[in-house]
Amino acid sequence: MDDDIVFRGEGPCDVFLRRARKVAFEKGKHKDGDWMAGYVSTCFEGEALKWYEGLDEDVQDDWKQLRTALLERFPPVSGHPPQPGLDPSSSSIPLSCVPTAPAAPQAGSLESQPVTWIHGKVPTSPPTSPGAALIGPAPPAPAAAPPPAPSLPSTPGDARPSAPFRGRLAVISDSPGKGGYVGKSRAEGFYNVTEDPNQALRVEYTPRGSGQPVDFRLLDSLPEGDFDRLGVVWHNEKPIVAALSTEYALCVAVRGPASERNVSCKTGFLYPVHRGPVDTTVWSLSLDGSVYPVWKTDDRNYYPLQTAVFSQRLVFVPDWKAYREEVISTLWSNFVDKARLVLEPI
Repeated sequence: MDDDIVFRGEGPCDVFLRRARKVAFEKGKHKDGDWMAGYVSTCFEGEALKWYEGLDEDVQDDWKQLRTALLERFPPVSGHPPQPGLDPSSSSIPLSCVPTAPAAPQAGSLESQPVTWIHGKVPTSPPTSPGAALIGPAPPAPAAAPPPAPSLPSTPGDARPSAPFRGRLAVISDSPGKGGYVGKSRAEGFYNVTEDPNQALRVEYTPRGSGQPVDFRLLDSLPEGDFDRLGVVWHNEKPIVAALSTEYALCVAVRGPASERNVSCKTGFLYPVHRGPVDTTVWSLSLDGSVYPVWKTDDRNYYPLQTAVFSQRLVFVPDWKAYREEVISTLWSNFVDKARLVLEPI
């Protein structure tokens, strides 16, 4: 069996864990937790590697904690069908994969009750902790034929238009009690986190081709004018977007083409120190509803950014571990927490 398996964090981790355990079993190492933790650490690439490098060392070195963290961050999605050109034993699922509805349940059973089936079964309220499950109950199928699921980003060959999807962005913090939603209100033009779901910012997007980032259109008007997109602005004019970078970007409203730099933070006194590049087509979505920004680097590749909350302000960073160590050296170390975004339907 090929020992060189790869997990990029583009989908559920259950297939990856099964293959890793099979490799360990064939080598007689399936009872050796240290070996398993070390072996699995060599399999990460892309978003999964960024996530892994942000874990505490005691989690990285403990196989039980590591596999639990994997299942919480990349939970299994039941019912995803094989896609054309996808090896069933592959450890990653493309964004174009949409779960199908299961067979109709027996009448009168709990499963026959109506449930919401939107965007890969995203829950209707944020989990109270980062370990809470993000997968809701499977939707029932009607007697005749199951309705099509609202699509995730469509495949490049699908020319049919997709209906816009509306939602609000839940902020799931690694520190219990510090999450909430991306709020409508902003401080100095930057979006903050609110605990009140009624004050959550509402956004809308139209799916694009498989794996392509999308624009989030704002559904809540701003007093400053006709800002219509949710975007990010970098602190430095020439940010280094790479591993070990301590750069950061903030969440803003944007008017018109990003190149015109019409951003909501211009109205605040902090704008002069946040004059870096701006973009709006940066939002990438995972099957479990997770949202994270990606930044197009000079080599035309997309680099995934990690989410943090700094004193209620939403922050995006290339390397959470490096950024946190930079903050720890200041007096603000108790005000920053790692987090992630989840798009909830409205």
